Amino acid sequence: GHNRRERHETHREPPLGMLGRAAEALPEIESRLAHIRAWWEAIRRGEPVPEAPDVESLGRVLISALDIAREAHLHLEQWELVLDPIGEKIAVKQARRASEHEIARDRFNRYGPLLRLGRLSEAQRELEQCLEVFENAGDAPNRSKALSGLADLFDEKGDLKNGPITLYQVKDGKWDTLETIGGPAPVALPAADKSAAPTSTPAAAAPEKK
Repeated sequence: GHNRRERHETHREPPLGMLGRAAEALPEIESRLAHIRAWWEAIRRGEPVPEAPDVESLGRVLISALDIAREAHLHLEQWELVLDPIGEKIAVKQARRASEHEIARDRFNRYGPLLRLGRLSEAQRELEQCLEVFENAGDAPNRSKALSGLADLFDEKGDLKNGPITLYQVKDGKWDTLETIGGPAPVALPAADKSAAPTSTPAAAAPEKK
C-alpha cells in the first residue's frame, strides 16, 4: 500500500515548469476546443460546416483536442475539470458507435480523478464495471490496470487492513473468482443460487479475517 501511495504522490507533483506551461497553454487549448466542439455540434444537427465537412475526421480531431485538455488539467491537478473532457470524449465515441470495450478504456481514466476528489464509491463502480468489460473482452493488460486500480482504492479506503479482498463475478449462476487483492489465496464460495444470483458486475467480498 505504501508504494502505491508513493506513486500517487509522484504523479501529483509535476515539475514547476510543466505546471507553468500547462497553465499558459490552457486558454488557447480551451479556445480551440470550443471551436471544434461548435463544429461537431453543428454537424450533429445536420448543418453544413465548411471548415470540417468530414464528420469522421472531425470526430477524431475533437477527441484529440479533448485529450489535450484533459492532460493540461491533469498537470494542474484540477481533478474536477479532468473529468469533463473524459465524459465528453465518451459521448463523442458513443455517437460514433464505438464498442463498449473501447469506451471502457476511457471510463477507466475517470478513476484517478475520482479517487483524488474522495469520490471513492464512484471510482469503485467505474473500476468494477471496466474490469468486467476487460474480462469479457480478454483484454489482459487493461484487466491488470483495473485490478491495480481497485487495489489502490481498497488501500485508500483502509479495506485491506483486515486482510485480503477477493473479487468475484457471477457467470451462468456460479461464483467465478477473478482475483485476490492484498493476500495470496482466495476464499472458496459455495455455488450461487441462480434465483438469487447478483448482477455480473464484479463485487468485492468482505475482507478476510487474519
